[in-house]
Amino acid sequence: MSKPANKPRFRFGKEQLLHLILFAVLLFLDQITKVWARSELMNQGKKMFLPKLLSFLYTENTGAVWGSFKGQTTFLLIFTIAAFCLLLFAYVKIPQEKKYRPVRLLLTFIAAGALGNILDRLMFGYVTDFLNFEFIDFPIFNVADIYITVSEIVLLILVFFVYKDDLEDANEDAEDEDDTDEDTSDLDIEDEPSKDETGAE
Repeated sequence: MSKPANKPRFRFGKEQLLHLILFAVLLFLDQITKVWARSELMNQGKKMFLPKLLSFLYTENTGAVWGSFKGQTTFLLIFTIAAFCLLLFAYVKIPQEKKYRPVRLLLTFIAAGALGNILDRLMFGYVTDFLNFEFIDFPIFNVADIYITVSEIVLLILVFFVYKDDLEDANEDAEDEDDTDEDTSDLDIEDEPSKDETGAE
């Protein structure tokens, strides 16, 4: 039985350097827009940007989306830090093949957004939100939320339509490994001499 070819291990190369630079730029854009919101929008009420489409409205969000977990700053901080660590782990563990480059890029956007909101909670105890859709009932959000939401939607599309076969193959490989482990354990049991046989010797 031939062994499957080893998948390329993670290494910090040109692609990872570009992602790191992109991560820093995204984080900077998120933080600079929040600084602007705190200095220009606080206590100013709603400011229309695109009539009937988008307005600016300064909000200090101590919860999560749609007001859930309001005031649970410590819990949300621990949760988001854990999620950020999982994102880094996923980035490193993703196969280094070219076809997975979009996934690594999307994880870079999500990680930048996650860290942007983590910094807010660490420094202020809340997340600075200021973007408000006028045409739908939608939570007030920020630039980091855009990174996270759009990237997660694109990632789901990729998973279910582009990488669907890869997921099925991975599930089949996992099932084959389970079957192999069961067969091996059965053989080990059959090979063990019984007590009667040992005594007869």
